[in-house]
Amino acid sequence: MQEKWGDHEDRSKVQPQLVPVVLICTKYDTFANQYESARKKTICLALRYLAHLNGASLVFASVREKVPSQLYRALLMSHIVEGAQIGKLDTNSNSSINVPAGAD
Repeated sequence: MQEKWGDHEDRSKVQPQLVPVVLICTKYDTFANQYESARKKTICLALRYLAHLNGASLVFASVREKVPSQLYRALLMSHIVEGAQIGKLDTNSNSSINVPAGAD
């Protein structure tokens, strides 16, 4: 846990949990089609802030779209199998967000 936050500029503000926490935002397909870009950006920034302060990972998931599903599986596998590929970091609010803990 300390290795993720040892050199991070926000280490005094982050309160990592004792167990890995993953915020999974499901139904990404509905979210992507329901809101305009400005509102999606605000919601995504708020979720990233909450995840960052608590030392959690954040991932958007959908059963109807391939990429969010793959990112979700990769993030969960990285928590189950030590050293597994986490997947690409994606912070764009117009695509499915994938932010592992400590990467933001």
